[in-house]
Amino acid sequence: IQQLSETTDSLPRYRRLATLGADRRMVLRSLKVQTGIYFILPLCLAACHSACALSVLSAGLFGELGVDTSGSTALAALVIASIYGAYLLVAYLTSRSMVKSVLR
Repeated sequence: IQQLSETTDSLPRYRRLATLGADRRMVLRSLKVQTGIYFILPLCLAACHSACALSVLSAGLFGELGVDTSGSTALAALVIASIYGAYLLVAYLTSRSMVKSVLR
């Protein structure tokens, strides 16, 4: 939601970029990169944190119990990545449609 509200606030800036000569493709590419960075950096931080926590838990608690967590961990990561990816796609497509309406 924050990304969409920032896009709404930036619509006059996108219009000004187009007025100054930036073509539509260039403006939409900058939006794609901005949205990607906005979503990917927190995901990388969360993945690093989870990897460290799971390695400690696997070596300590689950290792002592003889439980293999790799299958369930991979499944959980896949589900979370799918949901996060869908959210990224919806946010980008919505932002893109808002910017396209301004560039017409």
